[in-house]
Amino acid sequence: MLQESLKAYLFQAARYKIIDIYRKNANYRKYLQQLIEHFDTQPHSVIDIIDNKSRAQDLLEAINHLPDRMKQIFMLSRFDHLSIEQISLHLGLSQQTVKNQISEALKILRRFYVGLKTILLVLTISFSL
Repeated sequence: MLQESLKAYLFQAARYKIIDIYRKNANYRKYLQQLIEHFDTQPHSVIDIIDNKSRAQDLLEAINHLPDRMKQIFMLSRFDHLSIEQISLHLGLSQQTVKNQISEALKILRRFYVGLKTILLVLTISFSL
């Protein structure tokens, strides 16, 4: 009787150990897949990182050239994540004025960015010739 219960206990212990190994292996594979996906979304080289920092610096430079009120509204919207209603209450402006200022700021920044890309393209082409 004691021998059979010991045998059954060892059988069950081995069974649960195998299940634990499979479970840990599955968790390991899932973690490894998440790690691979994470690194696939990150910049792949130092040049990419420098390029991203350069773009961010160019964008901040362009924002600094906006008219003062427009810059203030844009920064409250994009960096402080305030809603149009919150900005209008905070600055004592109508919601439509806030919308117009954000819209105009985005137009100016888009034109700046397109102009910057065009200049970089021309410089790249002229240096490669």
